[in-house]
Amino acid sequence: MSGKDLPHLRKWAEENAGFDFSKLSPKQDEMEIHAPIVSHAFIEELGDNGFDRRSFFKWERIMHSHGATLAEVFALRHGQFKRCIDMVVYPESHD
Repeated sequence: MSGKDLPHLRKWAEENAGFDFSKLSPKQDEMEIHAPIVSHAFIEELGDNGFDRRSFFKWERIMHSHGATLAEVFALRHGQFKRCIDMVVYPESHD
């Protein structure tokens, strides 16, 4: 039904499926994640060739640790990830 106007969908969902749109589910204020596991030998071997920068910042690690499935978005909004990446590496180019 993508792109179609469904003006009565909300009313139908409330009456037939029991949806209550007045109940809000606020996002969490903070997400706790483990400290990054840093392998200095790996970082040294990786070097600076071909990489613009690397990041250990908490929110960059969180944003690169999930996809777009319903379960992952729910965990992002309300829970925790089983595992969070340790480092984000940004290449200098697409080559």
